[in-house]
Amino acid sequence: MSDCSRDRDFVARLGGDEFTILLHQIQTVEEGNAIAQRIKEQLAAPFSLQGHTVFTSASIGIVVADYKYQDSAEILRDADLAMYRAKSLGKARHEVFHPEMYAETKRLLEIENDLHQAILQDQFVLHYQPIVSLTTDTLYGFEALLRWNHPTKGLVYPDQFISVAEETGLIVAIGEWVLKEACNQMYLWQSKYSGAANLKINVNIASQQIKNSNFLDILDQTIANTGLSGRSLHLEITETTLMDYKPETIYVFQQIREREIRLNIDDFGTGYSSLQYLKRFPINMLKIDRSFIQGMLNERENFEIVKMIITLSRTLKIDIVAEGIENLKQLQVLKALNCQLGQGYLFSKPLERESAELLIEQ
Repeated sequence: MSDCSRDRDFVARLGGDEFTILLHQIQTVEEGNAIAQRIKEQLAAPFSLQGHTVFTSASIGIVVADYKYQDSAEILRDADLAMYRAKSLGKARHEVFHPEMYAETKRLLEIENDLHQAILQDQFVLHYQPIVSLTTDTLYGFEALLRWNHPTKGLVYPDQFISVAEETGLIVAIGEWVLKEACNQMYLWQSKYSGAANLKINVNIASQQIKNSNFLDILDQTIANTGLSGRSLHLEITETTLMDYKPETIYVFQQIREREIRLNIDDFGTGYSSLQYLKRFPINMLKIDRSFIQGMLNERENFEIVKMIITLSRTLKIDIVAEGIENLKQLQVLKALNCQLGQGYLFSKPLERESAELLIEQ
């Protein structure tokens, strides 16, 4: 790094694997970019370490120290924010600090703090989107969808907080609440309505929950405490969760099957789709992502993807659900392709508990 800098610049190690370079008399940010590029190129070259060829890289944050800064700590803070932005965008790159980065970091920190309070104060609520049998036109079950009843912001949807919950590990506690609440609600419906005896409840499970050593215990306690049969529960995971080939993960999936709980792959086709996942793991159901359903009438490629997934599921004897059905034409095409199940706004938006009960009664 000293070689990549100029004689008048100052290079220091902050600690761990973090270093800082103080660039004197920089006229433009492009000069900082040029030095950052030289550092990346220098580090990209292989070097020998105890007989091994080693490669490394660096994520670099750049900040221009202008009149707005009151002390050096603020400069280092913003350089650090820019560095972490570079890491989040794929590493081995450099980013220049922008005030929006600080505002975004502050926003995420506020969400994290509010999530801690939400867990303690029971601010979450579930909505239920119907899943319909396309062969009998009857109610198959519901997908439990998380909502955050924020005290000042009102109803907050998952896309605004789930990523923070996953990054901070809070998703484990939140996911446990969702599992217990959804199972308890389905048991109450099955007990109250004779026509609900065979309904299923789909619950989304994050990869952090699967990796949690207590997950199976939590699952067993939930089934025991709520009284819901395992046959009425579907756990939905993403394709990225299947990329974990560790024996512990495979064991958890096998234990889920032994409890007669069904395992679904959500948003199939948008992640790391691979036939070996379907062969290796005890998958019961594939959910075709809404992007394919919404585009299949206008784009031949989307139609062929939907057709291929449905054919694949029949061959492997795996159930299939089409997500995001919004109009009758889509429904007609899916029925013609022998798609078994569907959900989407054509049938219903996610419903509050009371509205879901009315649907069950009907």
